[in-house]
Amino acid sequence: MKALAEVNFDLFQPVMVQTRPIMPIREETLPDQDNIISLPPVSWLYRMFDEFNQQFFEGRL
Repeated sequence: MKALAEVNFDLFQPVMVQTRPIMPIREETLPDQDNIISLPPVSWLYRMFDEFNQQFFEGRL
């Protein structure tokens, strides 16, 4: 704990320098409906889990 008493916290003060962004910030836009990635149906996920469980874990999961 003596080491903490001797810590110079001035080293951790933020530098207040005015900066400007390198690139302009783009407005957030929603993706097109054609580019949206969706999950497969739940039934397909269950079937996939069962197949991998049998194949790699011999049904132990």
